[in-house]
Amino acid sequence: MKRDTVSKEADCLVFGIQEDGSKEVLAYTIAPTESG
Repeated sequence: MKRDTVSKEADCLVFGIQEDGSKEVLAYTIAPTESG
């Protein structure tokens, strides 16, 4: 991800793998800090 400003934040992705081996994004969120 590219932005004009610099800040600390955590990008959280959750992937699932289907029976045929394909991957699917189940959840995606951006938190202001890693503990957020």
